[in-house]
Amino acid sequence: MRKLRNVVTGRSSRIGLIVALVILVGGGGVLARQAGNRAILGGLEASRHDLAQHGWSVSWRVVRPRWALFVATVEFVDFRVSATVGDFRVFYGADALAVRRPHFFSHDVMMFPGKRQALVVNRREETVLALRLVSERTRLVAQLSSEGVVRSLALTMPQVTTDLAALPALVPTRSLPAMLVAEGVRVRLHNRPQDRGGLAVDIGLEALRLPVSWPGLGDTLRGVEAAFSLPVTTGRETFLLHLAQGKLGVASAALSGRMTGWPVPTGDFDLVLRGVDVATQNMAASGAVSPEVGEAAAVLGRIARHDASPVPNGGDTKAKSGKEPLVDLPLRLREGRWWVGTLPLSAVSGLIARSRQP
Repeated sequence: MRKLRNVVTGRSSRIGLIVALVILVGGGGVLARQAGNRAILGGLEASRHDLAQHGWSVSWRVVRPRWALFVATVEFVDFRVSATVGDFRVFYGADALAVRRPHFFSHDVMMFPGKRQALVVNRREETVLALRLVSERTRLVAQLSSEGVVRSLALTMPQVTTDLAALPALVPTRSLPAMLVAEGVRVRLHNRPQDRGGLAVDIGLEALRLPVSWPGLGDTLRGVEAAFSLPVTTGRETFLLHLAQGKLGVASAALSGRMTGWPVPTGDFDLVLRGVDVATQNMAASGAVSPEVGEAAAVLGRIARHDASPVPNGGDTKAKSGKEPLVDLPLRLREGRWWVGTLPLSAVSGLIARSRQP
């Protein structure tokens, strides 16, 4: 009986210890949650006061603390931000925004915007950018230093539909409003203190469906990658495009270069096109360009691949192997106009449009 009593007593002690630990962890979690929520709200209120002194306005209609054991979570309904940055006025809105911050061992802040977002940028009386985003499971992670300085931002969106109402005049476009559908979106922004506040941005998209379809090529860009930086210089502002590439049907393109100066920038870029010969033949077959253009592209492609003269080998003929034909074009921006070599981009687009006519 004494042995049985010891066993029961030992089990009761262990059970009591487990219950006590659960109560302590649960109570500690509640206290940590409340403290974390108060920290988020208090920090946001303090930041809102500081931002207001610099022309920023942050508002929301409802704020809701959410339960989480090891993470402080606060959800804002009808979240709005407006700011004046130089000559620009920026407006951002989301139907909801959830902010999460771990209680321990992390300086990361996670933000989950709602399904609908909107962004408008005005310059003086002109709207230079206006878009609306519809997405689900959007995630934005801000990595902070121990001093609270943002080191990097990482954005992921499995799928997003973008309604474009306005774009900067430097972006060559003919039809607005337009709708883009992107899949597998990932954006990473790095703060570069060695460049005195410069930024580095990496963008990747698995697929981007365009508002128009190119005959023979389709309407979906795939494998879109872009990397650019905005170093802070003592002179004119500089935009460095390290690489932007993507594939449309059988054709692919890569762009790199730089743009300096504002509000009238000067840009020098190199555009490299691959698969142009096959793409042009497909466009000719679909009637997008004249058959003569398709035939010329086929001849140039064979010359580039050294396929013009077969090589006999034991009675068989095998075509010579060669490199994929490339088209390297200088793309320039001067006084608000884009040029391909010495031809205005509008003239090149006009030639393609006329070649579609019977």
